[in-house]
Amino acid sequence: TQLGRILVVDDESAIRLFMERALSLSGFRVHVFGDGPSAADFFATHADQIDLVLIDLMMPTMCGRELAERLLESRTDVPLVLMSGHSEGDARERFADLPLAAVLPKPFNPKQLVEVVKRCLGIEPVRVAAF
Repeated sequence: TQLGRILVVDDESAIRLFMERALSLSGFRVHVFGDGPSAADFFATHADQIDLVLIDLMMPTMCGRELAERLLESRTDVPLVLMSGHSEGDARERFADLPLAAVLPKPFNPKQLVEVVKRCLGIEPVRVAAF
């Protein structure tokens, strides 16, 4: 079963690939973009089909904040997760007036990524029974 549709926006191809793989293997459908303008264009026509957006703070052409503002014009209730190598406090300060679901500090591992996404979507983590 598909857990949800995730939009990933990061200008680093290795990070996009890693995130797409981690989220896909965890049951999510993932749409990946390397820049803000193409992600904003996609979201404008698919906003009702996206369950959560992961946005890199620092990107050329359109920074994470500009992208978040554009996405919120189409849909105010979409959960936004900000990914940043800056401190969480600094990242939250830059987005103080925008509704962030979470800040995911870089670097992160696949487990941390999936846990944040599931928590923001209200999906319970799978508990594996010990034998």
